[in-house]
Amino acid sequence: MAKIATPTTKPFYVFNGFEAGLKPKVIINMKNYNGQNYFLIKWWKTKDPTFVKSEVANARCPLLVCKFYQKHTIFKGATILFKGKRNLT
Repeated sequence: MAKIATPTTKPFYVFNGFEAGLKPKVIINMKNYNGQNYFLIKWWKTKDPTFVKSEVANARCPLLVCKFYQKHTIFKGATILFKGKRNLT
């Protein structure tokens, strides 16, 4: 049986709820850890959100990913802001 949660060097667990048969409810936040992007996903029928690799979320729930970016991306002139930080020009 595969491990559901994968520990890393810090207390940061990656949980692929899709492998556990869970359905995503909403993407709460995004985090970059060691150069890899993770989405904090809230699942239906669970109370704790967990981190999922962005590649997995992009493939399994693309509409939620689009909704997350629409909500958190600000276009101001030629600069794109994400959560108040300058990301792209």
